[in-house]
Amino acid sequence: MIKIDYSRYSDDELEDVWQQIDDRNYPERAVSIYLAMKNRSIARFDNQPSSSTFEDELLAILLSSRNRFNDDEYEFQQRELSDKEKRVLAIIGDNIKQ
Repeated sequence: MIKIDYSRYSDDELEDVWQQIDDRNYPERAVSIYLAMKNRSIARFDNQPSSSTFEDELLAILLSSRNRFNDDEYEFQQRELSDKEKRVLAIIGDNIKQ
């Protein structure tokens, strides 16, 4: 398997590949991505404060008024990412025990 140097990835690129990686088929890559994000203190969820402009707030209001599907889809994706993180942490834990 090709070794990927995730240290060259930007924070946004790391978050993107974390969302896209199939940790069941590529557990080593998922661990590498997770550790690269952890080393940079990149938060997986939207819990980091960010600057907000009037336009951003207006867009958020317009998008949130669309329909409930977007919220449900977002919650589903967050649950999936949380489950992925648990699986990756289990892999890391198993490797430490060995």
